[in-house]
Amino acid sequence: MVGTLEAGGVDARIKTRGLFEYAAALAPQRQPYISGEGLPPALTAFPQPKAERGRVDSSASIENTLIVRVLRNLAATKPGNELVHWADFGGGYGIAQREYRRGIDPDRQTVTTTNVNLEEHNLKTEFAMLRDVYGPQGDERIAKIEQLLCAAYAPNFVRANMETVMLPTKADLITSVQSIQYADPLRTIANMYRNLASGGIMAVMCEGGLDSTMAYPYRPWKLMVDFTKVLELANVTHAYHGIRGKLGQHRVYIIAKKPDTQMTKLVETIPLRNQTGSPERVARCTLYRRKEDVLPIAITAE
Repeated sequence: MVGTLEAGGVDARIKTRGLFEYAAALAPQRQPYISGEGLPPALTAFPQPKAERGRVDSSASIENTLIVRVLRNLAATKPGNELVHWADFGGGYGIAQREYRRGIDPDRQTVTTTNVNLEEHNLKTEFAMLRDVYGPQGDERIAKIEQLLCAAYAPNFVRANMETVMLPTKADLITSVQSIQYADPLRTIANMYRNLASGGIMAVMCEGGLDSTMAYPYRPWKLMVDFTKVLELANVTHAYHGIRGKLGQHRVYIIAKKPDTQMTKLVETIPLRNQTGSPERVARCTLYRRKEDVLPIAITAE
């Protein structure tokens, strides 16, 4: 029962991530690898100095957090009064988007926000879990969250599966922080790319790295090698960074949409989920059947 409560507390913490937590999750932990010439302005915001790290809950200005910089760069490329569209896949209560709305764009003049989530959550349960995780600080965190739950700050909520959702309007920025491991990761990444506008940016973060979240059964690291190879051959601009050596280096993976292209998953998903780790950190790995001479994805004309 204690283990279940601890795991639930971690889950509640993930669902209520704020803008500073997003910045800490997506900011480079070391110099990222970047592929592509003439980087889109939005993508250049990601390799900035890691000032956001460790600033999980701050009363300081959110003006210079990573997400705000990216959205500002994207807005600068928009003609006239056209809005930037930020979609968050697996965004829980959409706290990061609500913080952005309150602190940066309360009148919805530059950015429209969408939260794609498979289910709506029970606030009473989540708050009980947060109190268990944070102790006396739990009430303070809950009070801050409650201030953000008014309709004026709410993103457009789309109740759908990340793997298959088709947004009514394509997104200029798609984020997914510690959510992709609860779906078919490769299928979800391909669908995110499909939902991007031309020149749009997607940023996916997994604590253990994409290479420990999706893998081949016997040569697990080879899937991400093949995945990156496809992007290289198709001249799709991308960047990634991590905290360890070979495994774990794809902790954050960023892809810029090449105009008039789509991404398609080619390998077969093995219907088996291996769940490892302690109650404090549950990692999930989706396995894919590797076929001879078949790469995991394809980049083709849209």
